[in-house]
Amino acid sequence: MRARSAIALAFLAVALGAYALGRVHQERLTADSAKTSYAEKAEDLIVADIFWELGLGEVRYLDIGAGDPVDASNTYLFYTRGAQGVLVEPNPVFGPQYAALRPRDKVLAVGVGVTDQREADYHVVEGHWALNTFDKDVADEHARAGMKVSVVKMPLVNINEIIARNFTTPPNFLSIDIEGLDLAVLESLDFDRYRPAVICVETLVVDTQRTDPRIETFLRSKNYSPRGGSFVNTIFVANELVKR
Repeated sequence: MRARSAIALAFLAVALGAYALGRVHQERLTADSAKTSYAEKAEDLIVADIFWELGLGEVRYLDIGAGDPVDASNTYLFYTRGAQGVLVEPNPVFGPQYAALRPRDKVLAVGVGVTDQREADYHVVEGHWALNTFDKDVADEHARAGMKVSVVKMPLVNINEIIARNFTTPPNFLSIDIEGLDLAVLESLDFDRYRPAVICVETLVVDTQRTDPRIETFLRSKNYSPRGGSFVNTIFVANELVKR
């Protein structure tokens, strides 16, 4: 009996020791792998991993439809790591916040035009800044849903002009979230002159749970492939950067 008890105690000691070591390892692993995301669906962590996997170096971002300087931002994580770039956001409410929280970034309070038009109606959805848009059809949908929508005039600048004027070296990360006009802006980008390594674009159709297949079709035609994303956004990588 004593022998059995000793064996049982030995097994118990080993089991408790293994459990304790497992707990320590689990806690250490959890602490070491804990990562902070500021993006809506952790897209920033996926982009960061792509940059690491492909050895792309420092991030230079162009964030079109930047929104809040921190919350749901696809680029703030990189700012906290020392990167800087250009934020395009027509909503004037964010101006003072950008100045306080992201002073290294350049902020353009404009819309991105896709024609020679130099200004356009900017539809402001009261109480829902993330739904503000230059797309009248989208704004009308919000109005039909009972939201209060007002209109202000906003200057427009072409994406190629934005890059030419504000970057010495073109951005290697492009983030676009502009409520229905994402494809039009991508189509206006001169990919021969400015070819971002990584593009994160909202592919979810506004006010639906469907994605817009035209965005992927277009970017595939420009030799990009989807390499990650979320329910809302898709992340594309330039094919030539991926080792065969």
